[in-house]
Amino acid sequence: MKQALLCALVFCFVAASPGPAVADRSINNCPLPDDMKIVEPDKGAVPPKLAQLSGIWEGNWATMSVLFIVEKITETEALILHSVSGRQMARAASIPPGYFRKTCPVEKGGDGNYRIVMTLSQGTNRLIQTDDPKYLRVVRDGFYGLSAETRDSLFRKKDMK
Repeated sequence: MKQALLCALVFCFVAASPGPAVADRSINNCPLPDDMKIVEPDKGAVPPKLAQLSGIWEGNWATMSVLFIVEKITETEALILHSVSGRQMARAASIPPGYFRKTCPVEKGGDGNYRIVMTLSQGTNRLIQTDDPKYLRVVRDGFYGLSAETRDSLFRKKDMK
């Protein structure tokens, strides 16, 4: 009887314990935090062309889905949520699904298009505005072992309906 009671108590404790933290929301299998929020740019302080960068940008690096979400943008910096779906590799290191946020500087290029520079310990992602507001060019520098298709790629703006 004591053993049955102990087993029932242990079962209740295990069943009530929270599991690992996992995002409930995702886009293209890229996890999103529950507190993700895209803040509309301040029309009085952010030029209209720069404001076009606000939103969700989706693309792929080889077989991995990737998101760059511009949650907040000012004339000098942007809060970026970077999320990847992850991928399994047979001979190389696998990449788990995940996300992180980073505040990044904004620069205006000589061509009039804006750039968001995401400097990381492994390399730099440059999010470069194109003349078509539906596309963003992502150029990656300094990352080890990149294929040509993942060094320079186009991301498309997700239509938010």
